[in-house]
Amino acid sequence: MSMHLVFGRGGTGQAHLLGGWAAPDDGFTWSLGTRSGLRVEMPEGAGEAFLELAVSPFTDGAPRRLTVLADGVTLGEVHIRGEGTLGYKLPQTGGTLTIEIDTDAVGGDPRSLGFMLRELRITRVPARPRADITVLPPFPVPAEPGDMARAIAAATGGLDPRGLTLCFEGLGHNCEFGLLQRHLHAEPLGLLRFAGITMDNLVHGLRTGFAGAGDDIVVRTHPAHGGREEFLVYDDRYRIGLHSFRTTDETTADAVRAEHQQRLRFAGRQFRRWLATGERLFVFQRSGQITRAHAQVVINLLQGFGPNALLYVDNDPHLPSGAVEQVGYGLFHGKLTRMAPADDIGNLDMLGWLSLCVNAWRLWQAHRKTHVVT
Repeated sequence: MSMHLVFGRGGTGQAHLLGGWAAPDDGFTWSLGTRSGLRVEMPEGAGEAFLELAVSPFTDGAPRRLTVLADGVTLGEVHIRGEGTLGYKLPQTGGTLTIEIDTDAVGGDPRSLGFMLRELRITRVPARPRADITVLPPFPVPAEPGDMARAIAAATGGLDPRGLTLCFEGLGHNCEFGLLQRHLHAEPLGLLRFAGITMDNLVHGLRTGFAGAGDDIVVRTHPAHGGREEFLVYDDRYRIGLHSFRTTDETTADAVRAEHQQRLRFAGRQFRRWLATGERLFVFQRSGQITRAHAQVVINLLQGFGPNALLYVDNDPHLPSGAVEQVGYGLFHGKLTRMAPADDIGNLDMLGWLSLCVNAWRLWQAHRKTHVVT
């Protein structure tokens, strides 16, 4: 069983709030001061219990600290910049649970606001084996194509750079990983390969396996190079934004809509096959925005469908660029110092990405041999 509370006017969570909250707004409730609390009854059921909090900071541009406690036990501390869902394993499995969230409150309108709370979930997942924490240092990827291919083949048992990146399924945010694959002549038809999607909408889509993707397509235009207008495609159900790489002087909006409706429906079916089989290592990146708590929610959802694994990539200062560490069951964390700038997304660190791919692939294969029946 699970619990799901929604906060804000008319929401199901307001009766659970203790001190440290403002009056409810539409769709959320602001925290007040430096500590806010709430109390819930743990749902019954077997397996490990996880707390999920959908939050957004009141921010002046700096990261906002959140420390989450359950019955006085610190579950974790994060610094967040934008919206997202944080996940924490709970130490207890039943009874009444008091949750407290400490933050750096800031002045605002003129209340001392810290963050907005939108949703709370307590979910259960099957008990999983403890994962040994393993760190693989940056893999030295040669720049010369022939040397690069030989080094990667030696590390992976025969994969070339193109085949290595085809072992991964991108989970959106922007086009960076998809363009890495393109640079290496790999063109998988991934659902989120060239997608812009927020973390909250990614979580929403993973809860349903992106069922119905492609059914609600909107096409708009956007200025492109050379004074042309490119068609941009939006899936309104999951708020996915995609480049069509087609312009108004070569096709029509109706043609782009029909093409992407067919493509997204096919890619959605394929995506659900990957979810069921665990044949792809899922990967997503967020520069300065993703934490272990965010990734925990994503891996729990992925493993609800099948024997899946996740590589999340950020610029965490405690790892050298290109290194990958295993931080949980099927959960891998990699660091990339230089992610592509938003206004020049093709300017990516190919050697750094390949180091991450080699290291994540090696940890993933060791995990599958130990825990997954293939």
